[in-house]
Amino acid sequence: PWFKKRHHKRRVLRPALLCSIARALAPGRRLFLQSDVKEVIEPMMALVLASGCFEPPPGRTGPWCAGNPLPLPTERERHVLASGLPVHRGLLLRNRSAPPDAADLEHAAGAVDNPGGFAPTAT
Repeated sequence: PWFKKRHHKRRVLRPALLCSIARALAPGRRLFLQSDVKEVIEPMMALVLASGCFEPPPGRTGPWCAGNPLPLPTERERHVLASGLPVHRGLLLRNRSAPPDAADLEHAAGAVDNPGGFAPTAT
């Protein structure tokens, strides 16, 4: 999950990939995100929403969903659920908005991963 700030660049869902996904998906197509680590999926979901290219499906007030819309759970998902732990899921639809510039979204990603602009000080 790459929790340390200096390792966030190694996360899979980065602004450039999200912009590519947004360009590739036709309006109305689904984007499903899932993780058993809340501290990972929340910034991912914030980044996706910050892109302006995705929105919750009609009739839903937010992106979070209780169940897996896919017909087959992953091995990790089965393990986590069997352990009695939560799996966090989000489902969004591609809207008609043009993808933002990846550099602009990179700036938004920094704000998402570092809310309030907190910068640790050297001790």
